[in-house]
Amino acid sequence: MKFKVRLASVFIIFFIIAAAPCFGAQAAEKSAYGKDRRPYSCFMKRFMNFTGEDFQGQEGISQFLNAAAPDVETSKKINDYGKSIYEKYKKDIDELIKDFDKISAEKNPRPEESHLKSMRSHSPVINFNYTRSLARALIPAARYLASQKRHSDALKLATLVFRFGQLVQNGDGSAPLLITCMIGISVKNIAAENVIADFLLEGGFDAAFYYSYSASLLKMNDDELNIVEIINCERYSMINTLEYEVFIRQGNKTEFSQYADQIPDARLEEAKNYTTGLFNSFYDTVSIYLTQYSDKPYIVKDLMDKMFQEISERGRPSLWKALSPIKAVGDILLAIAMPNFSRSYEQLLRSRYYPFGAALLSKILAGIKSGAKIPQTIAEIEGMSKLKLPPDYFNDKDRALKYKNIDGNLTLYSIGIDLKDDGGDPKKDIILFRLPQNFK
Repeated sequence: MKFKVRLASVFIIFFIIAAAPCFGAQAAEKSAYGKDRRPYSCFMKRFMNFTGEDFQGQEGISQFLNAAAPDVETSKKINDYGKSIYEKYKKDIDELIKDFDKISAEKNPRPEESHLKSMRSHSPVINFNYTRSLARALIPAARYLASQKRHSDALKLATLVFRFGQLVQNGDGSAPLLITCMIGISVKNIAAENVIADFLLEGGFDAAFYYSYSASLLKMNDDELNIVEIINCERYSMINTLEYEVFIRQGNKTEFSQYADQIPDARLEEAKNYTTGLFNSFYDTVSIYLTQYSDKPYIVKDLMDKMFQEISERGRPSLWKALSPIKAVGDILLAIAMPNFSRSYEQLLRSRYYPFGAALLSKILAGIKSGAKIPQTIAEIEGMSKLKLPPDYFNDKDRALKYKNIDGNLTLYSIGIDLKDDGGDPKKDIILFRLPQNFK
């Protein structure tokens, strides 16, 4: 039991450090970005000098950034904060917008074999809280630009923040972890949930622009690692950590060597093989679930919940484990270190609805600008956009997305992760887009 607690403490400390806030002591420094973190390798590296004071302006507005129609007072607070960010970092923001076509056309880098082989638990990672805060600073800047009638620039800036989230999700030029993926998803949602659609509706662009933007966003949305690829990167990190930081011979100076001390040297290789085989078996099972039920995340969640219950039970101490230290170490390591993937796939699917909805809306707006009528049914949406709508991944009955007139807005939505149709409630359902019935 003492062994389990010690190892649990190390993993907990590691993840606390990985998610440490960028405020507090760092706020007094020139940059709020953690000096011990891996710097960005993408186009956002120009934005690594925000201070803690810059981010303090997010207090009270961050929860409203993705509201479909914030009230006048809230909009003013968002725009005032966005103005302060834009005026302070005007040169960098304008240069970023200027590079929009180049950045949006580039392929999202994929991890190479060298990245996978070098992954360890102590490998530097980007500053996660800073990354979210950066997105929450640039989106108000985009909303400020929209308030100044710079609609094209606002849309480009929001789209580039979305692109940034994709890069983070994919590992930002290295190899992703589950936590990296979840931070990337968060950044994508900050940029895409309602924001891009709002800018498309407000912008008054012509049909050619809408068609071009839709094609660009659809291409961008498809340029991501799938969840199985991300989890296999997580597997590399975990197996490498076990092989090089846990199952090493005593005497090596590493904080993890103590966890294999109870295994005799002569059986260390046997213990390593048992533990890595155990982890690989469970990772294989996760990959099978995600592949076989890729369009039914609620089934994936149920299967994974059962799997992690089994993992938890395997990690409990028992007399049998006391007599079998090799298996005991493997089972305890699995129970402590195996990430729980039960909710991650749901969040990934949710994040993919927003840019698809915005791209779909852009095609519809192009059609309206060309003289077509506003589509009243899903069949008319598909006919106008020449796109096949995805299923509602969270609807285990008719599997179709909902399209209804809600308060004068034609609203396309998924019933959401709770598997209940709440009538297009933005807090419970997933809104792909809202189109005013009187839009011209």
